[in-house]
Amino acid sequence: MATLRENCLASFEFKNWQRAVKYKYGLHPFSTAGSLCDPGGRFNVGDLNPNVRQFPALYVATNKDTALQEVFGQSDTGSDLTSLERALTHPQSETIVSVSAAMSLA
Repeated sequence: MATLRENCLASFEFKNWQRAVKYKYGLHPFSTAGSLCDPGGRFNVGDLNPNVRQFPALYVATNKDTALQEVFGQSDTGSDLTSLERALTHPQSETIVSVSAAMSLA
């Protein structure tokens, strides 16, 4: 934990970033449970290094497209189908929220 504190920014602010979750999780868009799932969870450094304990993480993106890519893992390049069509996902099965925050070390 000391290494993280020593190497992070003293403060960070962002406005109107995006968080995408599947609709069934729409009532809890800030849950970090998905970051701890194995297998099929999101990236966590604890998965790569057994000396580092996994920790919950909240994934947000600077724009909606990136947030959707993070959830559904599809790319629009080189196909006539959209990323949601290739993910076999209907647009009504997603929840997008806008996130703004100001954080600082105590």
